[in-house]
Amino acid sequence: MCGHCVWVCSLGLVGLPTGILRFQATPTAIHIVLPNEIQWQEDDPDFSHADMLGNPGGPGLYMFRSKGKDGSILPPHWHPGDEHFTVITGTFLVGVGDKFDEQALQAIPTGAHAVIPANVHHFCKNRGETVIEIYGEGPFAKSDLRF
Repeated sequence: MCGHCVWVCSLGLVGLPTGILRFQATPTAIHIVLPNEIQWQEDDPDFSHADMLGNPGGPGLYMFRSKGKDGSILPPHWHPGDEHFTVITGTFLVGVGDKFDEQALQAIPTGAHAVIPANVHHFCKNRGETVIEIYGEGPFAKSDLRF
């Protein structure tokens, strides 16, 4: 196994599609963000985000965290690329469709990972203060559905 493969395996990136392994690092440069170094930026009164790796708005691998208050809702929207996420705290509820429907929400608990495929119209709600970590191949974009 080549040195690059050993390094990728040690980071746990083996299962990721090779197209998103663009983050450039050397074996002597470890990217670490400690909890007290996370810089949250308020998006609106209910949501904030923190960039963890890369630039979500640019090309290449990105990772950011999104934090929402209990009961906060993301109205129907979609993304042009796959949305990979892991629930860090709380419960993230997701439903598929063009209109928000409380009955269609599926609970994704703390510790779970999910992928919403590109162009799938969906909506979300938080149960408890919820933090999710979103990653993928940039640029990350969100398109609201307005009817």
